[in-house]
Amino acid sequence: MSKQSINEQPKVGEWIPCSERLPEMHREDMEAEGEYYMISNPVIVTDGQQVYIAEYEEDMDYRYGWHSFDGEDYDNIIAWMSLPNPYRPEKESE
Repeated sequence: MSKQSINEQPKVGEWIPCSERLPEMHREDMEAEGEYYMISNPVIVTDGQQVYIAEYEEDMDYRYGWHSFDGEDYDNIIAWMSLPNPYRPEKESE
């Protein structure tokens, strides 16, 4: 990775406008149906009023959008950011 591409990466806790780019997606196969869809890892999203944790998904029929783990759809999402790394307590000195 070049120094320029490193500098262009968003910083942790920095909002990324959806108009600028969407999160990276990976393929999920639905073996029973022989179909697939593309989905992002969970990210933090906002509509400018509320903050949610959601995934972005696009299926073979070109339906796409943001949704929660329990299936709630989120409209009007304007920005997203990566989830932070898990908390890791510092080891105590012996």
